[in-house]
Amino acid sequence: MPSNNSPTQFIGAPVKRREDPALITGQGQYVADISLDGMLHMKVVRSPYAHAKILRIATVGAELMPGVAAIFTGADVNPHLAQPLPMDVGMKSRKYSDVKQPGHYPLATGKVLHVGDPVAVVVAETAYQAADAAEMIWVDYEPLPAVVEPEAALAPDAPVLHEAWSDNVAFRWTDEGGDVDAAFAQADTVVELRLVNQRLIPNAMEPRAVVARYDEASASLTLWTTTQIPHKVKNAVAATLTLAPDQVRVIAPDVGGGFGAKANIYGEEILAPFIARQVRRPIKWVATRSEDYLATCHGRDQTAEVRLAANRDGQVLGAQIRAITDCGAYYSRVTPGIMSLTAEMMTGVYDIPNARFEGLAVFTNKVCTEPYRGAGRPEAA
Repeated sequence: MPSNNSPTQFIGAPVKRREDPALITGQGQYVADISLDGMLHMKVVRSPYAHAKILRIATVGAELMPGVAAIFTGADVNPHLAQPLPMDVGMKSRKYSDVKQPGHYPLATGKVLHVGDPVAVVVAETAYQAADAAEMIWVDYEPLPAVVEPEAALAPDAPVLHEAWSDNVAFRWTDEGGDVDAAFAQADTVVELRLVNQRLIPNAMEPRAVVARYDEASASLTLWTTTQIPHKVKNAVAATLTLAPDQVRVIAPDVGGGFGAKANIYGEEILAPFIARQVRRPIKWVATRSEDYLATCHGRDQTAEVRLAANRDGQVLGAQIRAITDCGAYYSRVTPGIMSLTAEMMTGVYDIPNARFEGLAVFTNKVCTEPYRGAGRPEAA
C-alpha cells in the first residue's frame, strides 16, 4: 500500500479491514458477553395470540419462584414513562393524509395486537430462573378475531386494531408529477403488473440484547445495546425516563448484523434501564433466536399494482403505482417513511415525465415493519 499521505493514496490500493483480527480470533465483545456484578436477568412474557383482550395477569406463582427479584406489567411501567416509544417521521407533509398515530408502549395493556406482543417481564438472578418464572405468570386472554392480510384489513367488516379509529388505515401517501391521465390517454400500449414484496425477517447473526446499569450516586444510566443508532437510543431513553441527555450513556459494542432492523427504539431498551433504576441492580436481556423473530421489526411487506403507458417507439410516457404497505400492529421509529422512499424512487434512472404514486398503509395483527436493506427503495426497483 502506498505510504505517502496524499488524498489519493488509497485509490486503487487494497485497504485492510481494521476490525477483522479481533472478530475472527474471538476477541470481539458483544452485548451478550457483558457481565456486571449483581446483574439480574430479564425475561419478557409475550402473547401467544395475534389479537386478544388482556383480562387479568396473575404473578403470584412466579413471585415465589427461586431467584426472582421483581415482576413488572404494563400497569407498573407505562404510567411512569414520559412518552410512548418514539417515532421520527412527523407525517406533516401534504403528501400524507388520513394519518393515525397510536401510542406504542413497552408493555401491552388492555389488549395485545400481535403474537409476541410483550405483556410482562421477570427479573431474576439467572437467565434460567427468569425463564422458569416467566412460565408461571398466568395471563387470562379473551381471543379476538385477527387480521393478517392488508387487503383483508381494509374490508368494512374487518376487526379494528386501534379502537380510537373506525378502520385499519394507518395513513395515505400521494404524489404526482406531470399529466398522468393525458399520458395514458395518448399511449399506444399500457402494461400492467402486480408486484409482491413479501414480508421478511432480517435475522441478523446476533439477536438483539440489552444491558442496563444505574448509578445511584450520579443518577446516571449506562446502556449497552445491539443498535445501529446509539445517539437516538440515548435521546429516547433520556426523554422517556425524564433524564437529562448527559445522564445517559449508550454503548454499541460489536454488533453482529443489523440491516436496518437494529435502527429502531425497542421496548426492551426502555424496560431494562427503567427496571435497573427501580431495583438498583444491572439488568441483562438477550433474545433467543425464536424470540427475535417476534420482538424485532420485519421488513418489506408491500404490494404494488403498476401501470406503464408507452408509445410504439418504446418510450415510456407515464407510470402509475398503487401500493399497499403492511405496517404491522404499530409503527416503528420510521415505518411511515418507507413508503415515501418507494414513491420517490419509482421512476428510477428513467426519464418518465408523468408519474403518480398512490400509497395506502395498513395496520394488521403482525410485528411492525422497519427499514430493511434499502428501506423502500428495493420495492421501487
